[in-house]
Amino acid sequence: MTEGVQGSAGFAGSVEKEGARGLGVMPSATGLATGSGTGLASGSATGSATGEGVVGSETLDPGFKYEVAARPGGENIKACFACGVCTAGCPVAEIDPQYNPRRIIRMVLLGLRREVLSSDIIWLCTSCFTCYAHCPQDVKFTDVMKVLREMAVEEGYVHPSFPSRIEALDEAAQRIRREMAVELVSRKAEDATFDLGEVLSGVTRRLGLGRE
Repeated sequence: MTEGVQGSAGFAGSVEKEGARGLGVMPSATGLATGSGTGLASGSATGSATGEGVVGSETLDPGFKYEVAARPGGENIKACFACGVCTAGCPVAEIDPQYNPRRIIRMVLLGLRREVLSSDIIWLCTSCFTCYAHCPQDVKFTDVMKVLREMAVEEGYVHPSFPSRIEALDEAAQRIRREMAVELVSRKAEDATFDLGEVLSGVTRRLGLGRE
């Protein structure tokens, strides 16, 4: 069993830039065009590329989307029509252009099982439920991500303890943000500069997260 996950650069490199239809992976007579990035679908030991950046149809798993849809939380994934609202409102996508919920869904629908489940991209979701609330098709992407994470654990792409570490990280991040916001609000009447590093250092010490 492999602990950890593949690099996010590999996920972004596993598909071409999205076309006008926003599919993320473009079907062709010879297979599915992908990038030549490292990691996912790149021809490396962890990818499933064949030839020069092309994923052949024999590497696809047409039953992948049905397996996701059969699990609690993944029922509506096939309803996605790639409008991109999930990506447009995503706070993770705002700071990391390689994180693209629409692309993840399209890869699931196209059967790119290994590329999705072996990627670290599925672990970057912060479960803020913005996409969940905005989706016109009620895909419930946050729940879909939970399903993909469960499958990644079951199929040995990450250590069984890894999800609990992500949960601990998410909780710590929320606590840090809350304390930093309180610190900033306490100075709202002052015309003072905000030293992010200084405040962060003080907050992590108070929360017992910093090194002595």
